[in-house]
Amino acid sequence: MRFSTRPVDLAHLAADADACVSYGAEGTVATFLLAGVPQLISPWHVEAHMAARRIESIGAAIVLRGAQDPQSVAQALAQICADGQMKQSALAFSSRYRKLDFDLIAQGVADIVEAAPEAGLASREGASSCA
Repeated sequence: MRFSTRPVDLAHLAADADACVSYGAEGTVATFLLAGVPQLISPWHVEAHMAARRIESIGAAIVLRGAQDPQSVAQALAQICADGQMKQSALAFSSRYRKLDFDLIAQGVADIVEAAPEAGLASREGASSCA
């Protein structure tokens, strides 16, 4: 087990990790899941909790809920490391999605958003405001 208070190269760590323990940061979760690494997630905010629940639903994570003590966290981590099915679920996700070109997908989304006003899909008058 390694702890760090400094930035680390997550892809390098994920390459030989047996499990990932995190609070559910999007980059961390995605990097380790795309590497086929099962996770123990203690989400700190709504979006992380939602993502953690989805990862748990495919069998690739355990989500910590409520108060935890060192023994319960250690038990959950041991379960992840011993559960071959959890590793297989993470690997199945990885094999399905790791070859996606996320930059290309992001550019496609940006192109659609930028084209929306030209296509009459959005206007200043009809736009909603978050203010």
